[in-house]
Amino acid sequence: MRAIAGAAGILLLAAGQGTVAPLFPVAGATAEFPLVAAALVGWLRGVRATLIFVPAAGALTAALAGRDLGLYVVGYAAVVPALAAASEYRWPMGRWMGAAAALAAAGAWFRLLLVGAAVLDGADIAAGDVLRHAIAPGALADATFFAGAAAVVALIRSLHRLPLRGARSREALRWP
Repeated sequence: MRAIAGAAGILLLAAGQGTVAPLFPVAGATAEFPLVAAALVGWLRGVRATLIFVPAAGALTAALAGRDLGLYVVGYAAVVPALAAASEYRWPMGRWMGAAAALAAAGAWFRLLLVGAAVLDGADIAAGDVLRHAIAPGALADATFFAGAAAVVALIRSLHRLPLRGARSREALRWP
């Protein structure tokens, strides 16, 4: 059942990347929903869980967007070593800060790959424009969506841990 839910989640993320993400640009750059979700998976489940999630999300996002498969898989794969490196460091505000730093590094790598592919296709791009119009706004968009998603996950987790008076079994928690 988890595999089916995971596959459906990846499909929704890939579809959302092509349909919903362009509706929320930050200085012209959009958040990469699969990268944000990969950072969340790494934060919640660890680096091993991202080893399956990332290639599947990259391949499906590339297929739905009609882009190069290898570019997306290699670009999204950068989040795995970034999460592994971030998990080795003791972050002052907890593991979510390490996941956010890994997301920023992986997002910068992915956007540099996209710019490099555009340059190889013949685009004329200045180095200052790459930082100003792709990497910095993209990192801000990714961080915004990651913070929002992390807040929702933390709220759901805290509600799940609330002690309920008089509830000794699951039957007591059932809606009438």
